[in-house]
Amino acid sequence: MVIEQLVLGGAAVAFAAGIGGITGFGFALISTPLLLLLGLPLPTVVVLNLACGAATRLMVVIQLRQQLDHLRIRTLVLGAVPGMAVGWFLIDRVDSALLERAVGTAVLVAALALALSRPTGRRFGHSASFGVGSLAGLLGVVGSLNGVPPAVMYAREGGTSVSALADMAAFLVVSSALSAALVVLAHPGNLTPVLVGAVCWLPAALVVTALSTTIALRLPTQTFRTAVIVLVAAGGLTVLLAAV
Repeated sequence: MVIEQLVLGGAAVAFAAGIGGITGFGFALISTPLLLLLGLPLPTVVVLNLACGAATRLMVVIQLRQQLDHLRIRTLVLGAVPGMAVGWFLIDRVDSALLERAVGTAVLVAALALALSRPTGRRFGHSASFGVGSLAGLLGVVGSLNGVPPAVMYAREGGTSVSALADMAAFLVVSSALSAALVVLAHPGNLTPVLVGAVCWLPAALVVTALSTTIALRLPTQTFRTAVIVLVAAGGLTVLLAAV
C-alpha cells in the first residue's frame, strides 16, 4: 500500500470502529466501501475488515464478559461453519460483482423487513439461531458482513443493547478469525497488505472502539434498534452501489 492509502485507510478504519462500537456490528459495513474507494482489492478489504473487526470486538468481549450467553454464542458459531464452507466454495466460482449485488439486495431486504416489524420479545430458538449463524458465516467469507444476520436477530427479539453487544462481539471474534483464515487460504497474495494495514490501523481503531462502546451501553433499547436498522440499510445500499 502507498502512503496515501495508509493515511486515508487509517481514518476510514477509525471511523468504522466508532460506528461498530456503537452498533456492535457495523465495522465492515462502513469500512468496506471506503477501503474499496481507496483502490484496495476486495479480498484484501475482506480480510482487513475481518481481522480488525475481530480485534476490536475482542475488547468488547473482555469488557462485557459477564453478559455473555455462552449457549447462544456456541449455536451461532456452529451454524457459521457450514455457511463459511459455502462462501469459500462461491468466492472463486461466482463473479464478484454478482455476489456483491446478491449480498447488497439481501441486506436491504433484511433492513426493510426489520423496519416494518416490531420487536417480538421472544428469543430465537436453537434451530433459528443456527440458521442465522450459517447466513452470517456465508456473508462473512464473501463480503465480511458476518455481523448483519445476528444484528437483525437481536433487533427482532428486542432485547437489551448490552446483551446484544456482548453476544455479537463474541460471535464476531470467532467467526471473523475463521473467515479471514479461509479468505487468506483462497487468496494468499493478500497477506502482506493485510499485515501492514492491521499494524498501522489497529491502535487507533481499538481506542475508538473503547470510547464508542461506552456510548452504546447508555443507549435506550429503541434507539439502539433504530441505529441497527439504519446502518443495515445503508450497508446494503453501499454494497449495491459498489457492485454497479
